[in-house]
Amino acid sequence: MDIASIKLIAYFYKCPFSEQYAIMYLQSSAKYYLQGINGVSNINNAKHKHHMRFTKLVPNIFFEDIKDGLNLFVDCLEFSIGYNDLESENPCCVVQKDMLSVFLFQNKEFADKDRPEIRLHTDNIEEVYEKILRHIHNFYILI
Repeated sequence: MDIASIKLIAYFYKCPFSEQYAIMYLQSSAKYYLQGINGVSNINNAKHKHHMRFTKLVPNIFFEDIKDGLNLFVDCLEFSIGYNDLESENPCCVVQKDMLSVFLFQNKEFADKDRPEIRLHTDNIEEVYEKILRHIHNFYILI
């Protein structure tokens, strides 16, 4: 990740940007990347490798109105709805595509506090970019 990407993230999440923040972010990202390669929970403790195996990590994303999450993941990015509790007092669902899953919740309090940062990797960024451009009018962020 470069400085421009960090500035873009800071803009979307309305965070102040500084070169010092960017350097700390890059150092932190590198540390976690190396931990993943070494399979250790502490980069200074590389000789104690973990042997646990996980099959999936499912992030939680909170929205003031869950329709915004469905618009992004289902309508725009073509995820499908798996688990569905959208008609309950506290609407939620799991959206899925390929080997990815995301748990979407409608909760104003947590939506106001939580600023998730997710990264989707793709083999065809041009197709994804065009798809997002066609749906950008449905989002309330500015690019």
